[in-house]
Amino acid sequence: MDITGIALPVCRSSIIEMASCDPSSKKAVRLMICPKGEEIPIGTAFLFNIDWINRSAEYGIIIGSKEHWSGGHGEDATKAVIDYAFLSLGLNRLYLSSSSINKMAIMCYKNSGFIEEGLLREGRYCNGKRRDVVLMSILRRDHLGKGEGASDD
Repeated sequence: MDITGIALPVCRSSIIEMASCDPSSKKAVRLMICPKGEEIPIGTAFLFNIDWINRSAEYGIIIGSKEHWSGGHGEDATKAVIDYAFLSLGLNRLYLSSSSINKMAIMCYKNSGFIEEGLLREGRYCNGKRRDVVLMSILRRDHLGKGEGASDD
């Protein structure tokens, strides 16, 4: 199974490890995703590899059940985590990687403000096939605009 919408590494044990990150960790944040008005989680969003000096973090998201993949939950969660990262944590840059065949995730990221930075040709091996990996990022100034608390520091 191709793990979609989450940054490298993609092995199952790494995802489980990320999902159970230590809540006291200063290098990772895990947030549960629930549909509006509901309390049952349908996925998890992550900020990990947080670099407090450079004010950057890697972003990943998992929406568990396919029935929730096209309901806008991923985009809503991504936008909320972007706001949290820039406004509450004071980060300057979020980055991610996604399999190039995961068009739904890439569209979600683009709709949330991420831009493509590059491509790792055949950077992922999954289900017996080599896949390209799309690299994307979003900057605080791009998200907030120059006059709204953004900083070039």
